[in-house]
Amino acid sequence: MTTQAHPNQIELVLDSQDYAYSKISSSAMLVDLSLSVWTGRKLDKTVSAEIDASKSTKARAGNYHKNLLAGSEKLAEIAKLSSSIRNWSYSQTSPWSDAGTRLLPSTLFFEYKARLAEYEKMFSDKVTEFLAEYDVLVSKAAFQLGDLFDRADYPEVEKVASKFGMFYTFSPVPEAGDFRVDIGEAGMKELQDRYQDAYKSRIEASMKDVWERLHDALSKKAERFD
Repeated sequence: MTTQAHPNQIELVLDSQDYAYSKISSSAMLVDLSLSVWTGRKLDKTVSAEIDASKSTKARAGNYHKNLLAGSEKLAEIAKLSSSIRNWSYSQTSPWSDAGTRLLPSTLFFEYKARLAEYEKMFSDKVTEFLAEYDVLVSKAAFQLGDLFDRADYPEVEKVASKFGMFYTFSPVPEAGDFRVDIGEAGMKELQDRYQDAYKSRIEASMKDVWERLHDALSKKAERFD
């Protein structure tokens, strides 16, 4: 997927960084998007030990993980869709925190939310289809895996269903220095200073990400003009 700078994102950095610091809380919001998919894999300790023994290793040299649904692409399709959703979200937003929170320009909110709703339905439909065929897929896996098949490796469908999820929340960008904790003047000053530094770093990281996208987009245009 090709990532290009969105015009509305570029607008966030056309003015000075000082302007960005003061206006970022009113011109953008934070979005947390979380997707989870059942891996469908299981560590087989017995086979791992057998491989080590056959190779005469003196210690555990590796682990053998079984693909519980070998021969089926149903689960892989969900994982692929999940990856596509994440990549799309990254292309529309900028980094904000190590926890995965992203910065979304307010002007993109309705477009982003509408597309997210479409993805949410696609994800839900694929999960529902997979769960409806789960028992059949397990039966097919018994044939595909041969002696590696162990019915105890397969959770009940209800438990498998709980492994899938797509959640998202939107929240306002906090303003620098906005601490409301009664910890004394000295403690408050230290927290504010630390928060101010972290806030500045996050803004700079977000702006750097957008500038890099803008640079890449303009460089490609320049190459085509040449």
